[in-house]
Amino acid sequence: MSDTELAITLHLVDPADGRSLQSWAFRQARVTIGRDPTADLPLVDPYVSRVHVELLHSDEGWTLCCLGRNGVYVDSKSVDRFRLSPGMTFRLANVGPMFRFDPQAEPVGTSTLCFDSSSMVVLELNPSDVRQRVDEIAVTDYFQQLQQKVRQLRRDRTTT
Repeated sequence: MSDTELAITLHLVDPADGRSLQSWAFRQARVTIGRDPTADLPLVDPYVSRVHVELLHSDEGWTLCCLGRNGVYVDSKSVDRFRLSPGMTFRLANVGPMFRFDPQAEPVGTSTLCFDSSSMVVLELNPSDVRQRVDEIAVTDYFQQLQQKVRQLRRDRTTT
């Protein structure tokens, strides 16, 4: 078995857009992924078991073997054993990390993922809509009763 046959790259991918976030290259017939620090690809994730996945090379190619408690998913289907093909993605647990399998080793460098949080819109409110809704709430009987209770509690607090 040549070194080229054993060469694979695993890419951690963003499930939203399939973009590669990080990559690891291996040149061995058995690759383990899990929470165990001695795994070939150690992960810190609450959904990942100590040894969650084992990738095994044979004459037929690469096979994914699920060893994890929360399963492995290929195309949203739980699998125990699965023959991997180039570009295939699999996910550890239903909501855990997602990987893309590439049967060629690529040079793997180190990089840091950076983004500008100020460019990311998390929540956008229209000030005039907010003001209108506040005004609608403020005139209700229930809100007026709450306001009266607050005033009474403040008076009681200052007199004691």
